[in-house]
Order: sequence, then structure tokens, then C-alpha cells
Amino acid sequence: MRLGWLFGICWLCIGVAQAEDGVWQSNVELGFVQTGGNTQTQTLNSKAKSVRNDDVIRTTLEGSALNSSDKKTTTSEKYSASLQKDWKFSEKD
Repeated sequence: MRLGWLFGICWLCIGVAQAEDGVWQSNVELGFVQTGGNTQTQTLNSKAKSVRNDDVIRTTLEGSALNSSDKKTTTSEKYSASLQKDWKFSEKD
């Protein structure tokens, strides 16, 4: 679960830093669910997407993390990251 927290906080920091420079447009999500009763579970998810539009190329950076645990045992983990570069062509090119 600690790795999931760390991953979520890192994505949050990256999104805030990129949004401050004015060139990147960022969206960051962070969620946490904890249940109690007969079973005690915790779920942490985070998602981030940043897009930079230049004259010739658009760069998209995405990442997500999901971590679930039940009584201090990790029951599921899922991590993904992607980087995409899109060239902008016009009739002049």
C-alpha cells in the first residue's frame, strides 16, 4: 500500500509542477476508499494526464495506479504509464 501512496503523491506533484509553467495542461485525480466491519479493505487510485501543444508536435503523458489491500495484505496492484507524440501536419508540409 505504501508504494501506491508514493506513486499517487508523485503524480500529484508532477501535475502541479507542469501546470505552473503554463505550457502543459494537466489533470490529476487521487482517490482513497477504506471500509470496516467484517472485512477491512483499503483502495488507493491515482491518475494523471498532461498534454503539451507545440507548433509541430503534441505530447501526451498519462499514468495511473491502483492498489487494494485487505488486512495488511495487498490483494491487487495495477500500474500503467504512456507517452505519445503526435506530429501536426498541414497541407503546406
